[in-house]
Amino acid sequence: MNQPPKYRALDILEDVCIGCAHCMRSCPTEALRVNQGKAKLHAEWCVDCWECFRVCPTRAIRARM
Repeated sequence: MNQPPKYRALDILEDVCIGCAHCMRSCPTEALRVNQGKAKLHAEWCVDCWECFRVCPTRAIRARM
């Protein structure tokens, strides 16, 4: 049975992301990766703990509205 895509409460603003990897290192489920200098979220692994949001120095990770 196909599962619908998981909704995540976070978005990554790629134009603001500097690729510092703070988010990647703080993620307990390894749902974030830095690829080509920008953070990418693997939504299926994310548990919405908000650690990445807390540590992002540029506030590139935002709450989805």
